[in-house]
Order: sequence, then structure tokens, then C-alpha cells
Amino acid sequence: MPLCSYPPEEPECENDDSPLVEEAIANIEDVPPGTKKTFEVRGRKILVINDEGRLLAINGLCSHYNFPLENGIYAKGRIRCPLHGACFNVRTGDIEDYPGFDSLHSYQVSNQNGKIGIKTTEKKLGSDRKVRALPKMKKCDDRPVVVIGGGIAASTFIEHSRLNGLVTPIVVISEESFPPYDRVLLSKENFG
Repeated sequence: MPLCSYPPEEPECENDDSPLVEEAIANIEDVPPGTKKTFEVRGRKILVINDEGRLLAINGLCSHYNFPLENGIYAKGRIRCPLHGACFNVRTGDIEDYPGFDSLHSYQVSNQNGKIGIKTTEKKLGSDRKVRALPKMKKCDDRPVVVIGGGIAASTFIEHSRLNGLVTPIVVISEESFPPYDRVLLSKENFG
């Protein structure tokens, strides 16, 4: 099976001709069934999950604020970040619940004679985030979609509309002088 056929719908693999990376990162006993543990592979944190004997691996840091996912809640193929609740599909790396923006890389995992083996490419290992590419836009003279407000919901709506092929102009009406941005840190007392 070619590397990029898992996950099967991974468009980033189309242009990934970087060298393969295959490494044994730990003993199978280090991640017993029903547990998860973070390992470092060439400076990248990788979370390995043993889902009742099925090994899964995903980037170990949330794409929202790079918070470790190891202490997150894992259930039914999804890991939820313990900091703000962003949720990722562990098999595909896709973000399924916010406040994160980008998806994560997932990795092939195998049992190599009692060792946990990771198979990926240097390109995937070189980045914490899997950024989805927008489809090519075409000219559209439709009336615009109007978005009221300039917060994370507006940003998320706009991103998903474009990712799903909406070519209609989008107008944001907001009292903000900045484009939509993630405001979570503004509510935290960590300025300092």
C-alpha cells in the first residue's frame, strides 16, 4: 500500500515526494490497550493511542495553542484537547470541533516485532499542522453572503464556506477594525 493511501483522502500527499521516515519509537508494552502516550520523533511530538489493541498516531500538540493532547479525552476515534476542547479525528487528523483552525497529521503505525513503528514522510514530520488547501476561486457576480460579527464563528464560517467551494462574495459586518481572529487568549490571564 502506498504511504499516501492512508488516510485515503489526504490531498497533501499529492505533492509529497520527500523521503520516507520509518522508525521504531517504543515498545508495544509502553502503550497498553486503553492508554495513550506521547513520543518524540526527530523533534516532533507524536501521540500514540492504543485503542483496545489498534494502534493510532497523530501529532501530539493541538493546532489551537500547541497544547499537549496526551491528557485529552480519547473516545470513538477522536481526541479532545484538554485546554479549550478542540477535537480531532485520530485516523485522518481532521479537526472536527473548534476552537482550533488546522487539522493535524496522522501517521501509519505498526507492530514491528514488539516495537511501535511509525511510517511517514519528512514533509509531514516537519510540520505540526495539516493545512487544507482552498479550491481555486472563480469570478462570481452573485449577491454577497453577509456575516454579522467578527469573532471565531465568523472566521470558521468563512473558512469552511471556501473549503466547501462557495465562490459567492462574503462581506463581514463588524465593529472590529481587524479581520476575524481567535480571541481565546484575550480572556486568559497570561499576559506578562
